[in-house]
Amino acid sequence: MKKLASLFIALFSLVWLTGAGWLPLAALPAGNTQTVEATGNANSSASSFTVSITTLTPNAVLVLGFISNAGSLSTAPTATGAGSLTFIVGSNAVQNGVGYYSVVAPTAGAYTITVTPASAAFTTVVVISVTNSSSRLFDSTVVTSASDPISFTTTNAKDLVFVVYGVGVGDPTGASGGFIQVTSAGNFIYFGYKIVSATGTYSETLGTGVGTATESLTHALKQG
Repeated sequence: MKKLASLFIALFSLVWLTGAGWLPLAALPAGNTQTVEATGNANSSASSFTVSITTLTPNAVLVLGFISNAGSLSTAPTATGAGSLTFIVGSNAVQNGVGYYSVVAPTAGAYTITVTPASAAFTTVVVISVTNSSSRLFDSTVVTSASDPISFTTTNAKDLVFVVYGVGVGDPTGASGGFIQVTSAGNFIYFGYKIVSATGTYSETLGTGVGTATESLTHALKQG
């Protein structure tokens, strides 16, 4: 009984000292919206080259999209710097010289990613760092197409939908759908993403470069 009385006095004193009054308990957070906190891109015709990115948040998800005249990468990209990482590739995530790999970066900091095409041929990579993604990572399965537009139907609200196009012009752009383009000029790749707030079908088509797509794919990260 004495312990209960002491606890009541302590609580009353805290309220009196802070002037806070009696407040209802705060609701548990429902999860933060995913954010692209950093990006990087590079291109080369060498047998191996690097791209750099600096993550700001622990456990960010790195998504690396690529197009390559070599058709594929010979090995999964690896990263050094703030930690040692080996990217993984999902089912159907590489099609006819277009694809993506992903990995969780437990430690925030600067990373140098090594990319090795199947042969020395022109290759472009784009990498993004995404915060607040789910540990289950991806929604549904990869969608691929040999042309544009391409669409992805989400089964979870608040996904981050991304699109990778291999394009026959150096400076492709997106034309619709509200996707944010990540790529720089002259790379023959369109990489765009859109953070959505409801389930649905989300499409992106090309503006500059329309009709020249050689391959495309789209997938989505779940919110944590």
